[in-house]
Amino acid sequence: MSAAIVAALIGGGIQSAQAEEAEGTDSITVDAMSAMDGVYQTEDGQPIEVETEAGDIAERTITGRTASGEPVQIIIQSSGLSDEDMQRLQEDADSGADEAPSGYSEVEPGPQEETLEAAPLDLDPKNWTTVSVVATTSSTASFAWPDNAGFDAIVDGAFEGSSRGGELVLTDLNPGQEYSVELLATSGAARTADGLEQTSSRLMSVTTFTGSEARDEDRLISPLTYQPYYNQFVHKTFIPDARVGGAQCNWVNFAYEFGGDNRSWVMPGIDEPWGPANYRTLMFVNINWDNPAPYDVLTVKNVGPTRVLKNGVVERTLYANMDNMKFEEPSAGASYAQIYLRHNAGNPGCQFFDVAYGGKISYGEWVQFYRSGTITANGYRLPAPAHELYGAFTNATGNNVWRVISRRANQGFQCLLGNAFCPLDFYEMSAVY
Repeated sequence: MSAAIVAALIGGGIQSAQAEEAEGTDSITVDAMSAMDGVYQTEDGQPIEVETEAGDIAERTITGRTASGEPVQIIIQSSGLSDEDMQRLQEDADSGADEAPSGYSEVEPGPQEETLEAAPLDLDPKNWTTVSVVATTSSTASFAWPDNAGFDAIVDGAFEGSSRGGELVLTDLNPGQEYSVELLATSGAARTADGLEQTSSRLMSVTTFTGSEARDEDRLISPLTYQPYYNQFVHKTFIPDARVGGAQCNWVNFAYEFGGDNRSWVMPGIDEPWGPANYRTLMFVNINWDNPAPYDVLTVKNVGPTRVLKNGVVERTLYANMDNMKFEEPSAGASYAQIYLRHNAGNPGCQFFDVAYGGKISYGEWVQFYRSGTITANGYRLPAPAHELYGAFTNATGNNVWRVISRRANQGFQCLLGNAFCPLDFYEMSAVY
């Protein structure tokens, strides 16, 4: 697919050279930025006649036609995270939230399951913020990402262009085709301090209209929406190495090592989160969309074994304290849910009496679930060890389909000691069905 890119400067009305080339075509493009304000029109200002408007405050789907009869679909997603929610995240990041609890167990605790009752959503519009708009026709797709004035579009794995002023338009798309589009922020803060990892991206699936009157009419009347029975999220931390040095926790005796997890990134299996504990820590959330409260939110947390080796032989096997791995403030509606994960866990092999002096695996994040098929994680971490975040969606047969939200590398175990040793890694990442 070779899509021409239209990068519009909002407010100035200036278009790039690529946009000027596209002006000679018959492609109709939708003004995604205006749609944020409830004004549905094409880029040249022609009104769109709305035929249906469905959804709720979290996600609205609008269908209609242009003056020439071209079918249009506009999807507007909003976030229920208030300024207070984001302030809490920043304060936790600045303060380090809870310290890693001391104490450990020599007996494997196994996964700890808890069912939480989700509070009703706050439906006051002033506490909701539009986070993305995508509008499609039979040959174009328009994107607005208000939080990021500059972003790149990666379409089916290939770079397709850059935005200006928060909006980007793809033209010359094939009718009736589904495209995977990832928007990558390009601001100075869009990558980690070492430049290795993207910190802000938004993933979405886009399907153009077919150009067939009969098939497109069905979609206009009943917009294509994905409605799973449940969604799942898992955040794991792990040590990729088979072994790492342990002298710092054993009186500088270099005969000591800690066993690692000896693996790279691994997609969750069908037994998640009950499978083998090949990780340091795990936090898992299941959102049941159709079950009544108090069965809205199922949470599971677990820790893997910490093996202390001396001269290559396992001397002790310990399990970290999970008291400060917490699921907080769940809220949910018919098609949107959010929950806060707060995680601080220490190395059980690095403790002296009641002091956990080996640092901590620390992160905090808001996880948002859109029933239509999007899961986002907005948070921070001390950048050690490796972190992997995944989202699951039930398909038409009721089976899980897991997608990568983010994979974030270990930037050095000194980072476990706090912000003074490594800059915090902030991220806002997503996955779609």
